[in-house]
Amino acid sequence: MSKHLSGVSHCLVRTAATEADMQGMDGTIATVALCFGDDKNVFCPIKIKRVPGPTVHFSAELPKSVTLNKGEKTIYHVLMGPIGEEAKMMALVAFDKVKQASGLKFGKKFRVFDKKVEEV
Repeated sequence: MSKHLSGVSHCLVRTAATEADMQGMDGTIATVALCFGDDKNVFCPIKIKRVPGPTVHFSAELPKSVTLNKGEKTIYHVLMGPIGEEAKMMALVAFDKVKQASGLKFGKKFRVFDKKVEEV
């Protein structure tokens, strides 16, 4: 059960169109939207990135916001602390459910519920 994001009803997972697109987006293999009731009330994009190394694993990256103060940039994650960690975990779990349900396919979109994954 979600502690901070209890209103999330499902996730939308979109995989990169091609492997070349994935490489062009710094290893972003998919984006995940946390949906609140329908597919239009969302928090997105949470990027799922393939982490290079001897074993295949993935990380989640939250959206960022940039502010300027006297010409100096400061970059903030849109969600920070426990709520940010929860959002990243939800995105990684949704991506993992897609991988288990249909394998890793480029150019696809999936709607992910607690117990069901459907291609959109």
